[in-house]
Amino acid sequence: MQFAKINGDVILEFPSYPQRDHPQTSFGEGWTGGEIEGSTYVLVEIEDTPPTDYLTQDAVPQPLVKVNGKWVQKIKVVNITSEEKAKRNAEKAKRDEGNIDRFLTKDEIKQIRKLLKAQG
Repeated sequence: MQFAKINGDVILEFPSYPQRDHPQTSFGEGWTGGEIEGSTYVLVEIEDTPPTDYLTQDAVPQPLVKVNGKWVQKIKVVNITSEEKAKRNAEKAKRDEGNIDRFLTKDEIKQIRKLLKAQG
């Protein structure tokens, strides 16, 4: 669970750690926020990260918004720069270089499919 410290509709801190800030306070199981010593904490719902293509995209957390009375952090998929694409592709090529003999060729895949089809 993630919390934010707020003042009205203004985010003062996110993420916020009420247990760290108030170590002498007992937080019951399932605590979803509230006021502690003049600080207000709210539970933040984090949107599921959409699928991305690591070689071309990043998932970027957006500023918190209040939706139907709940604080939510949405995640936006953005395209990375051409420089970052080149860097990631180079890193991938380097990783794959040592594993090239572990991959099946297209011909090997076709042969396996034929065998499976014949058995099915």
